[in-house]
Amino acid sequence: MTKPLSHLDAVPLRLIWPDEEKDFTPWLADNLDRLVDSVDLDLELVKREHLLPDGRRIDILARERDNYVVIENQLETSDDDHFARLLHYAHQTGAQTMLWIAPDFEVIHTQNVQWLNSRHKVDIRCIEVSAWKLNDNVAPLFRQVVPNAVNTTGDRAYRHFFRPLLRRLAAAGIAQVQPEFPTERVSRWFATPVPNVLYGIQYGDLDGNSWAFILFDDEESEDPTYQAVTSRRGEILAQLPDTAESGTEDHGSVWLGFKNPGTLDDPYERQQPMRDWMFDRLTELQRAAAAFMP
Repeated sequence: MTKPLSHLDAVPLRLIWPDEEKDFTPWLADNLDRLVDSVDLDLELVKREHLLPDGRRIDILARERDNYVVIENQLETSDDDHFARLLHYAHQTGAQTMLWIAPDFEVIHTQNVQWLNSRHKVDIRCIEVSAWKLNDNVAPLFRQVVPNAVNTTGDRAYRHFFRPLLRRLAAAGIAQVQPEFPTERVSRWFATPVPNVLYGIQYGDLDGNSWAFILFDDEESEDPTYQAVTSRRGEILAQLPDTAESGTEDHGSVWLGFKNPGTLDDPYERQQPMRDWMFDRLTELQRAAAAFMP
């Protein structure tokens, strides 16, 4: 028997955020995770009301890996003033990605954004914001109306897998590396106190395994801190359970870590257990290596 479905009721945005500058912008800056699923970007807040040399202020300046992201938001239909500001802020900061948030967009603005994206290879996203009530709960909804054609279905699927795990790891004090190490769509990398020593997770390899590991990526390095830590790899491995492995890549990098069968092709129900496994193994690696770090 089909369960009864409830109705969603639209809520005027200004009932939730009466003032754009005082209410909406601070809330959005503190809740970027509510936005990331609609734009498929792993956003990290840099600063709210970021001051430019000319005295103007960016609503929100964020980062996605090594790229600045300018966020311009409004609580009314899109207008020329906010569009001009968005382009100016990107020019001033060198941002490659611009997010324009509004409850509704004029056709002339979406057409101009699409033209700029296609002809000048910029990345401007138009994102509609709305709010909906279900029983006593109100939730915002962000919907990208000018999508970024670069993102593929596979890219989105990996981002959706990693995003809850990244939030959990960040809460545990493991921060994502930006931008010193390239991020493949199947992998994520995390900093340690030692340059070229990284924690990593990978969701699926060519053999159908997923990984959590610590990578020693520069065997030619003469940095004394790096050498001091790498010389004790055997001691770190001895602190780990018997299921831990070690190996050497073709280019000479050495790793210590754990593997577990699993790829994105597995049933959806396997994803959360895999996230839990990656979190437990990565924190286990961090605990084992911490005593050998500066």
